[in-house]
Amino acid sequence: METETKQRLAAELLEQHGESFDVDIPKALAAFFASGGAFNCEGKCAKLSVPGWQPGTFRLVVAPPSWEVASEINVDDAIVGEDGEWEAARNFVPLFNVDESSYIVAKIDEPGVPVGFFNEEAFREDGKGYKNGVFMIAKSLADFRESLVDVAGEADFECEIEDEIWDELDDDEDDDDEEDD
Repeated sequence: METETKQRLAAELLEQHGESFDVDIPKALAAFFASGGAFNCEGKCAKLSVPGWQPGTFRLVVAPPSWEVASEINVDDAIVGEDGEWEAARNFVPLFNVDESSYIVAKIDEPGVPVGFFNEEAFREDGKGYKNGVFMIAKSLADFRESLVDVAGEADFECEIEDEIWDELDDDEDDDDEEDD
């Protein structure tokens, strides 16, 4: 799938997140997807430690910025959904998939758009690096991007989520357009 299509879909998903959770999406986050910046990070590794992972042991895969989509793939809607147990979900947006139930996320209710690591099993955590269930790893989206490196060879974990989810989102949108006609 073309990056431009993913950019358009990401913009729509960010808008839906804002509407569903009644929150504002920071311009920096919208620009991160609209400019292709998110997609330029794909395949890179962060030099930052996250719980359960050593720096550089997983490669980033751009996730659709939507908890609704994430719940269709690999996390429980009863936790991350609009009426889910994790009340802080409204203030975080998935950026990159790490593994079956973990994401690099953006905190959208603070200046600079801090970045953290979310694992579904730890959504109740607070303290010792955690803030509202997210282990904070960078003070801003810009700091996070600066922590990314290219790594030769294979990482310990290569996320299995591929273009299929983006293709499904695009197909769903096409079906909706046909119904509107």
